[in-house]
Amino acid sequence: MAKIGLLTTYNQDWAVTRYVDRFLRNFGSEQVVVLAESVSEQRRVRVDGPAVKRCWKRTSTNYAELQSTIEAAGIDILHVNCVFPFFDTPEFSNLIEVLRGKGIGIVAHVLDTNALGEMQSFLRNQSDAIFLDNHRAVHAAVAADIQRQKLFVVPSAITAKSSKTKEAERRSLGISSEAKVAVCFDFGLPESKIEDIIAAVYQLQAGFPNLHLYVLQVDAGTGFDGGYVEQLERKVASLHLDNYIHFVEDSAGDSALSRYTAAADVAILSTSRPQYEVREALGVILETSVPLVAVGQLPFSGVESLALQ
Repeated sequence: MAKIGLLTTYNQDWAVTRYVDRFLRNFGSEQVVVLAESVSEQRRVRVDGPAVKRCWKRTSTNYAELQSTIEAAGIDILHVNCVFPFFDTPEFSNLIEVLRGKGIGIVAHVLDTNALGEMQSFLRNQSDAIFLDNHRAVHAAVAADIQRQKLFVVPSAITAKSSKTKEAERRSLGISSEAKVAVCFDFGLPESKIEDIIAAVYQLQAGFPNLHLYVLQVDAGTGFDGGYVEQLERKVASLHLDNYIHFVEDSAGDSALSRYTAAADVAILSTSRPQYEVREALGVILETSVPLVAVGQLPFSGVESLALQ
């Protein structure tokens, strides 16, 4: 059986941790080596498992350790998670050519359609196969001049359910059993449109005086939001909704979104941005079986029937 090297960020904030964990559950640690970014233990969400080998850095174009790890592990297929353009360098292109010369197959999984432009040369010229999770992304790839015969649709899977009841999660989070609870998430970007949800809560207060909104601020305070979080907090204060709208600092690598969603009566997806972080959050929401309301067009195809739009 072929051995797979999964080149990806993992077990840290802004990492596709859920995706990799599902990958490992389906293939097992003996068949998969996770070629993860070298980060300090302080930046890791939990202790790495035996399948994880940390052997590259996003700030370096020296891939000697990555190459030696791939060769020592006997990798047959290199599976590259195309999320950020970490590998859009001539040095990485040279490494791929060396690996191809050794008979190693190259598979790319496009988790963020921005990669279609940023890693176009790698996808077009050096990948043997490219995985996408919906047909809308296929059209975007063809428009980026990537060969159609390389493209394969592998739909995103929802396989788990919340193990706790709504009542149990509310008790553990300190949320009143009498409250009407909505939950949404924010990655510090205006595309989240959280201000529109805040305005809706204000309008609904007369008819639903016990309505509470929990906003999961994923990786709040990282400095990438341009003051968006502070704008939201000022808006809440100006509407005197401090007791009804709750901002919860969260972590992309170890998110509490599943707990708050399981405790909620409804989850709200307001962003139209097709970034991989939104995909991860959407997967969490769907796994809890809580009703999902989408404000505007869903950023991913294939899940339209699962949301009230």
